Amino acid sequence: MAIARDIMHRHVVGVSPTTIAAAARSLAESSEVSLMPVIENNRLTGIILSHDLVGMEADSYIATSVRQPIFAKEQDDVVEVSKIMVRNNVERLPVVKDGLSMICVGIITSTDIVRSLKNADDKRQ
Repeated sequence: MAIARDIMHRHVVGVSPTTIAAAARSLAESSEVSLMPVIENNRLTGIILSHDLVGMEADSYIATSVRQPIFAKEQDDVVEVSKIMVRNNVERLPVVKDGLSMICVGIITSTDIVRSLKNADDKRQ
């Protein structure tokens, strides 16, 4: 079975706690993402959802609306990652190296999981 590291995207569209809301909104729209990791010194410190940005003043820092980090570890299998997504009602997750360092190494989406399951099924046939 695939693990997060095997199917994640290594390009992370994230923001820092000092990013202003207008810039974060623009980045979320142009990147077509609904969840962005909040990263400081390569470490995942939280997440921000696009709908969190809607009511914020354009010039306010997103640090005021950052949520606790929801993440997968790069060694988590796709079943565990999908459980985390369902439990938190999200379609994408930051992936960290491990739960201690919290170094953000990628992003995994529900589409990545479905694709990996399909590939595994194709290989069995």
